[in-house]
Amino acid sequence: MTTTVFAYYKNGDYKCLELTDSLKNHDRLIENGWKHTATINAAIWLERYLNAGESEKLKMIEGVSKT
Repeated sequence: MTTTVFAYYKNGDYKCLELTDSLKNHDRLIENGWKHTATINAAIWLERYLNAGESEKLKMIEGVSKT
């Protein structure tokens, strides 16, 4: 099973939802000012993050948190 995480951003806060919750809440979140910033395969992202050097880790975090 693949775990997909959907990241949303609003006013300095993040929400990270799995597929079912994102499908159920996406429209309401967007209507309330949340911005979808990333869709991530959690297992692959975490593996790459753990194996990355410090500068690459920062780039990965920035990639998810672009607003």
